Amino acid sequence: MALRSCRECGGSVSTEATSCPHCGCPSPASITGAMSEPASSGVMEPDSTVPSHRSGPACQVRRVPLAEPGSRVPLHVPPARPPREVPSSQIAVSLVTLVALVAGFAFFVWCHPDYWNPGPGRTSWSQYESPRIPDATNRHIKTLADELSELHSRLHVGLDIHDYTQYVGDLQAQFDSLIRDPQVTQHPAYADIQAALTEYRFANDVWSHYFSGGGSNDFLPEWSPYATTLTNEYGVQPTRLLAGKEKVYLPHALSAIWARAGMRVESARANCAER
Repeated sequence: MALRSCRECGGSVSTEATSCPHCGCPSPASITGAMSEPASSGVMEPDSTVPSHRSGPACQVRRVPLAEPGSRVPLHVPPARPPREVPSSQIAVSLVTLVALVAGFAFFVWCHPDYWNPGPGRTSWSQYESPRIPDATNRHIKTLADELSELHSRLHVGLDIHDYTQYVGDLQAQFDSLIRDPQVTQHPAYADIQAALTEYRFANDVWSHYFSGGGSNDFLPEWSPYATTLTNEYGVQPTRLLAGKEKVYLPHALSAIWARAGMRVESARANCAER
């Protein structure tokens, strides 16, 4: 007969005893009872001192205390990531862009001081961007553009120097009376009409110079001050004569000038049609 510890009180009892003489626990020396403990005492974990039929190496069951009710169990918290550093080059580019935007806005305000205060005569910002031209001024500009177109069409039919000079002079006088109104200069056809009249006057000067300067056979004099301008700006090449002299052919010169004037007239009429 062997002695073992009681599974309840731990006292010495015989392996053949049916109850503990100390505490009365039934089967106090059973193997199952010796290995089991109350659930509140802890968790059983293997150890390497008692042989195990599963793993082969020595294994022994030991107690691991459980956490007490209400106590905090430490959790595994991953380490915080360090803050991301912004490259200094990116910061510099952002600052330069911001400064450029502010400087551009300031320059716009400085160049257009009336943009934020358009004044009593304007009721919308669109009128500031595209000033409203009075209907009477539009009619006068359109009439002048139509008369310039009529002059251009009569050049193909034929005009002498006197009729041409009179016609151009009348149109220039009408234009001079129109530009007394400051709003005329804001009309989109103003620049084209002014340039067309300049071309027609230049053609009149060249034509008059032919008669007064000793031109013959439709050639300008070789010393003509207009020869260089016609060659460089209008592409009129002088003609080499039999005597070895180069002279500008008058019909070629007038055609080149009138062609450029006609383009200006058509542009002026197109701008008048859009109003």
